Amino acid sequence: MVISLAGRITLYALLATYGLCLVGLWGWQLQVFRGRSMENPDGSVDDWQKEPLCYGIAFADLVFSCPMGLAAIAIILVGWRFGQCSRTPSRMAMRYSYLV
Repeated sequence: MVISLAGRITLYALLATYGLCLVGLWGWQLQVFRGRSMENPDGSVDDWQKEPLCYGIAFADLVFSCPMGLAAIAIILVGWRFGQCSRTPSRMAMRYSYLV
């Protein structure tokens, strides 16, 4: 499959934006997981030690979401071809090729 230049530029821009968001989210959740208090725009402060659910969310983002998202970007950029058929037809395809 050939992608036009405009399509490639759009793809790489979206991947770069997504990657930067993932890295930012990873850094933010690392601070939350370490127990740092965060200030809200209205001036109040959230103390994450009083909200244990936030630790679970931060752990899930640190361990699963961010690494898998970055791995997906790497796989896209490397160009692995998952799910494509090989160029050599299988025995089953050759046996029933007269049906096509």
